[in-house]
Amino acid sequence: GDAEATVAGPRLRVSLEQRRGASPVVRSFAAVPATVVTNRELTARAGQPGGRSVRHVEVALPAGTSYRTGDHLGVLPRNDVGLLNRVIARFGLDAGQFVTIDAAAGAPTHLPTGTPYPLLGILAGCVELQDVATRPQLTALAESLPPGAARDHLAGLAATDEASRA
Repeated sequence: GDAEATVAGPRLRVSLEQRRGASPVVRSFAAVPATVVTNRELTARAGQPGGRSVRHVEVALPAGTSYRTGDHLGVLPRNDVGLLNRVIARFGLDAGQFVTIDAAAGAPTHLPTGTPYPLLGILAGCVELQDVATRPQLTALAESLPPGAARDHLAGLAATDEASRA
C-alpha cells in the first residue's frame, strides 16, 4: 500500500503583519488619538426645543503632544455600525471588499487613492453617510446611469430651475 508521508516539525507557520495604517483622513490632518476624560453640559436648556448645547470637554493628550492656547483640536467621527450595516444592505455591498480609488492628477482628496483599501474602512471613517447629496453630486450620479427613469429623476433633483424639478 501507500505509505503516508510524515512531516518532521511544524506543518504550518503563521506570521501576522500589521498592514492597516492610519486612515487617509487621520493622515491628512496629522491627527493623533486622545482620550476624553471630562464631557459636561454647561447650559441648562440643552435638549429643549431651541436649546443649544455648550459643553466643557477635557482631553488627555498622548505623551509628547503639546497644546497651547490658540491651537485647534478636531474630532474625526466614525459612522455608526448600524448606519454602516444599513448602507451595505441597501446598496448590496460586500463589507469585505477592497476598493481602489483613483483621483485625477493633482486632485486633492482625503480618500485613500491608488491602492486597495477596505470598503468598510472608507464607509466607516472617510465619508459622511448622513449628509444630503448636493446638486453636483446628484448630477454626477445621474450622468453615471444609463438613460431611463432613474437618470431622469436624479437629473431633475439636481436641476436649479422649477420646470426641470417638477
